[in-house]
Amino acid sequence: MAQSIARGVAAQFRRCYDDIERRLVDAEISNGWHIDLNATPSTLTTADRARFALAPDAAYRTLDLSDGEWQGLVPGVGKGSVALSPWAVWATGRLLSAEECQGWISRAESLELEEGDFIFKQGKSNYERMSTGARRHSQTLLISDIAFAETIRARLLAEGGLPAELADGRNFRGVRTNFLLSKYMPGQYFAPHFDGCNVVREDVTDGALHGCASAFTCVLYLSDDFQGG
Repeated sequence: MAQSIARGVAAQFRRCYDDIERRLVDAEISNGWHIDLNATPSTLTTADRARFALAPDAAYRTLDLSDGEWQGLVPGVGKGSVALSPWAVWATGRLLSAEECQGWISRAESLELEEGDFIFKQGKSNYERMSTGARRHSQTLLISDIAFAETIRARLLAEGGLPAELADGRNFRGVRTNFLLSKYMPGQYFAPHFDGCNVVREDVTDGALHGCASAFTCVLYLSDDFQGG
């Protein structure tokens, strides 16, 4: 009887913990919006579609990156009056050549991207797929590449615009070795969102980054022949 009760309590605690974790993750995905995990792209409301598909307006501008200088696009934000970084969003000079971009595109196509509504969430043993309630609809593939991570780390530093230290004392340690390749066909999208913060555990391959937490996301555009975004 005691063993049965113990198992029951443990299961209940596990469910409570899962519920809390789910709410925290949902908040990250939704940016405070209500999430219906049963939603599909075809069942989204007109209001939701309007929030996802932002029409080009005065907030959009063309960037000239030919001089290779970093440009601050969105001012940094932080708790209270102290911003962790002068800018929350930066644009850099070209980090990849046209040949390198095409190489990644070919690599992704040869490995077959997976289409659907999900994001990769770090679980206890590996990355898990989690529905976003139709907040995302695209083709994706998660690739681990240690050499490429080091290449991007070196190029970010060489560009000279990377903040050496954040306002709270954290400094740049490197780039995670997992990269998410994404392909968007006409009508597909990723709703406005915040990326989650991952802490590098000791049981993964990013040895130099053990204990480090992600603070910024590096987005590399592999093509420029599209409209929208």
